[in-house]
Amino acid sequence: MKRELYADLSPDNPRHAKVFRFVDEYCIDLNGTQAAIRAGYSKQSANAQSTQLLTNLNIKKLVDEKKAEIAERNALTQDKVLQRWILIADHDPRELTTYRRRCCRYCLGTDSAYQETQSEHDERLRLYAIEKKQAEEQSKELPIWNDSIELGFNGTLKPNPACTECWGEGVGAAYYHDLDNLSPGALAALESVKKSRDGTEIKTISRKDALEALSKHVGLYEKNSDENAIDVPLDLETMNEMYWQVMQRARAKQREVLVRRGFIDEEP
Repeated sequence: MKRELYADLSPDNPRHAKVFRFVDEYCIDLNGTQAAIRAGYSKQSANAQSTQLLTNLNIKKLVDEKKAEIAERNALTQDKVLQRWILIADHDPRELTTYRRRCCRYCLGTDSAYQETQSEHDERLRLYAIEKKQAEEQSKELPIWNDSIELGFNGTLKPNPACTECWGEGVGAAYYHDLDNLSPGALAALESVKKSRDGTEIKTISRKDALEALSKHVGLYEKNSDENAIDVPLDLETMNEMYWQVMQRARAKQREVLVRRGFIDEEP
């Protein structure tokens, strides 16, 4: 009878050192290929090697036990991790950034006149005075002051549907909201804020990434040999329901491992 692969795994066996290192590395980020590379397998065979290891029942058992140890040692449970992913998946991206359409320079001017702000008017007047003085000193023709530009532009107002310049479309621009009063979900999704040569840059964890992470944790990405299996929609209601079902099984599995390792007493 063919001997089961990795049936006699032992941390004291030098030949198994790479396997135990792989288990440790895999439990860090759940990336099989990178875990295999960090464990010492070649980059060329890392993907195939990780697949072989993770489909082995004995190594799956080691992974489960390692996850239970990590949760016990750091008081960090899957519950907290998945709840954070759910927060990110459920947050409204508009809390952080908004794309607005506001009036163009012609929208609200009298008879569609071009408008300017007070500071723009003052600067235009200053430059006109300089040009006029230079023209007078050089006995040249005086510049003409453009009095068709109307004072009073307010770029926060809505576009005018009757505007003949932008045809009611206005001018679009992205805006960042104040980050002091974010919801827990938006705060969890916020990764970094930094200044760049193009302005302020806000980096976030996308809802798509959060849904993919949740899908991975609840097993949607596991291979299913059932030909009659159906696709499960990735909506939050379905994810929450599957999450609680998986967590019940995970807690039972975690308790089983902790009892076997003597961390807690088995219930009578």
